[in-house]
Amino acid sequence: MTLDKDNLALQVNQLKKYLKQLLVLKGKYSKEDFMENWEIEDQVSRKLQVAAECILDTGDLLINGFDLQKPETYADIPRVLRKNRKISEELAEYMTKLAKFRNVLVHDYLYINKNEVFSQFEALPENIRRFLQEIKNLSQGR
Repeated sequence: MTLDKDNLALQVNQLKKYLKQLLVLKGKYSKEDFMENWEIEDQVSRKLQVAAECILDTGDLLINGFDLQKPETYADIPRVLRKNRKISEELAEYMTKLAKFRNVLVHDYLYINKNEVFSQFEALPENIRRFLQEIKNLSQGR
């Protein structure tokens, strides 16, 4: 199997769009705004969810393209990529945490910790940049 570069480009462009949107939200709202306004919390939480899913789906696309072991869960995606030296250890650790966080947003919504959501909101843009750089290097054969 070969890497579907067209689909990868679509995923990367979508992730860049989410990055821009997250940066707009970060510039617009303080932690206080987030903690006090459920509409802001919902907007941020949803953007975090779809950005996390986009990162993980892109990882899955890479796994398929490089014909690696199929992951059973979102949390397996970074483990498979790291095991096969496709991403750094640091990025794999972050992606694993992100996958677990995404599952909380989607499945364990009754137990969402607003401080954790805000922490992810603060950290995600830089991690998206790192992910995009590693994917760019990988797709260029570095």
